[in-house]
Amino acid sequence: MRKNGQSWKDALQDGWVEGKNLFEVDEAISRGTIIMNLLSDAAQSETWPAIKPQITKGKVCTIVGVNLCVAIRY
Repeated sequence: MRKNGQSWKDALQDGWVEGKNLFEVDEAISRGTIIMNLLSDAAQSETWPAIKPQITKGKVCTIVGVNLCVAIRY
């Protein structure tokens, strides 16, 4: 989720803790092994260049959009 976006603010209000269980996209991808890109098609095309290099061996990336559903496993 994007820091300071509405979902970020909602998560903080719901008790999530920044740096413990709430991370910006890049850090969450680097920490995770299963990455789900659930952004709109337009947002996915904007963010993919930053996400792609972080999908490394041992990670799975699922991309879901209006026009496609893809799973990439490295």
